[in-house]
Amino acid sequence: MKNIKLILKVLNKYKYPIILVFLILILIAIPWMIKQDLWYCAPINHELFGTYGDFVGGVIGTILAAIAVFYAVKTYLKDKKNAEQGRLRQLQEQQSADIDKLKKKIGNHFYTMLAKHNEYYYYLIENEEDYFSKQIKLFCSILESCEKNLKVKRSKKGVLNLSYLYFFYGEYLQLNTIEESKPKPNVINKMNHYFQSHNIMLEGASKKLAIYFRQLYQIVTYIDNQTILSYDEKYNYIKSLRATLSNEEQYLFFLNSLSTLGDVWESVPNEKNDRLITKYNLIKNIPLNFPRIFGNNDFEDEYSRILYEYNESNEESKRERELWEKDYK
Repeated sequence: MKNIKLILKVLNKYKYPIILVFLILILIAIPWMIKQDLWYCAPINHELFGTYGDFVGGVIGTILAAIAVFYAVKTYLKDKKNAEQGRLRQLQEQQSADIDKLKKKIGNHFYTMLAKHNEYYYYLIENEEDYFSKQIKLFCSILESCEKNLKVKRSKKGVLNLSYLYFFYGEYLQLNTIEESKPKPNVINKMNHYFQSHNIMLEGASKKLAIYFRQLYQIVTYIDNQTILSYDEKYNYIKSLRATLSNEEQYLFFLNSLSTLGDVWESVPNEKNDRLITKYNLIKNIPLNFPRIFGNNDFEDEYSRILYEYNESNEESKRERELWEKDYK
């Protein structure tokens, strides 16, 4: 039954080639019929008609059988190919669905972490709306004290790092607390004595800011480590994070990154994937007129690859940034 349906399907699909074969056979048969006196006006020769019938039946039957087999095989191969393509499409659709599901899970986790970070931010400014501005001013005063007492310029990495450590940990630094920073013991002792003799009390910002910066780092590295996301997708997530940071937050974040406590953000200059601040333009919203601690040589020089918001109309800067980003795409 299946074979009959298949033959009918083939005949219906390829009826025109079959009709053409019949016409060709008729054209071949007519001269033979005339030659053998098998025309309508001649007496019927049953023997010759039988021979002709055997000839036509044998030839046409063989041709039709060959055509049927050919198209049956062709149809089978086509159906097999379609089935394989269908399975492949189904597999691709499943993989696509799995990827979409995973990306949705990543997005949900990101926004959960971001919500917690924002909640902690509101805790910090609950009683002090200008909390971050005050922290920047406090750091500046400590930096000024270190400059005067140690008689060095603030552009020196060592005094900047030491000032941030005092700002972060508070008064009277202990060597075991900052072992990874490796400042010289005599320098620490000198500054400890200075703060004591001048009755300068440093509470230490780590009690509040340690969690703040830790959350920032966890959010950014979580997205950066998602290999299933493209660079543009990662960038858009981090852009959402950056949009929640005020100018003061971004500048304090910049100061943190200059110390040994924050150098993890761009700790390996030769490996672009570790340049998280530059990679995601994390401090791009600091305005042009923002007060600078280091004068002209400030955040723009330290992070020269960032396309700052105030400089987005500069075509040359945009091209340089686009060329730099190609390594991630």
